[in-house]
Amino acid sequence: MKSKVLLISVSAVLIATTTVSAALLPFLPVAPGPVTEATTWQDLPIVRVVFPDNLDIDVEAVYVIKNAEQWQAFWQSVPDVTVEGTATGELPYVDFEHNFAVIASYAWHEEGYAIDVTDAKFNGDQVFVQVDRQEPNPENCRPYFDPFYGGIAIIAQPDVEDFASTPVGASYQQVLEEEWDVPSRNC
Repeated sequence: MKSKVLLISVSAVLIATTTVSAALLPFLPVAPGPVTEATTWQDLPIVRVVFPDNLDIDVEAVYVIKNAEQWQAFWQSVPDVTVEGTATGELPYVDFEHNFAVIASYAWHEEGYAIDVTDAKFNGDQVFVQVDRQEPNPENCRPYFDPFYGGIAIIAQPDVEDFASTPVGASYQQVLEEEWDVPSRNC
């Protein structure tokens, strides 16, 4: 009986300590001092490029491409053209000495869906890329079907010795399509 009481007492103290510590953490002051390089986020310039015409990727994904070899291998892995007999758009030029590319694909969706790299930041250790996935606004009319949404972002490399080993992470944010200015009609 004494061992059960002791076990319950110890458990209660551990739970109380954990609960109190977790509850107090948000209110603890931040240690004073200069902000270190690893906690300072630097915005990286982005140039958005339209995905080449008549090429689609039937998967929702974000691809980070850091050199010309990866760039060529990626496009060779993309399936054949979507519509036979229709011209394929030009691949954009990327200067991989100073930039890297992020390809965002929303796969096959109807109109109103879209995907875009909206932000890129570097904190001295890693790059963070924000990707917005747009969903259709139910207030807007859908007059036709558009099968694919994808885009390319060409992003300036941060000033590091070896960008090839710098981690690049991506995070999604869901956004709603803007409401159209013209009133919806029966489609």
